[in-house]
Amino acid sequence: MVMRREKVNSSAIDTIGYDEDSSTLEVQFRGGKPYNFADVSPEVHLRFIESNSKGRFFNDKIRDRYRLK
Repeated sequence: MVMRREKVNSSAIDTIGYDEDSSTLEVQFRGGKPYNFADVSPEVHLRFIESNSKGRFFNDKIRDRYRLK
């Protein structure tokens, strides 16, 4: 698995990574461990990266919608 990570402008989230081959989204919170979410589409990853509020997008569109790996 090759995870492409991007540092993002967010008060809560440090980096967002994505592996297309496994459809895995990685979210690294500031000062915390990374969380890997399964079966996330490339479109959701792109919308997350492009969102104005990464924390709001995570809470509304990712948390409790995708299972942790």
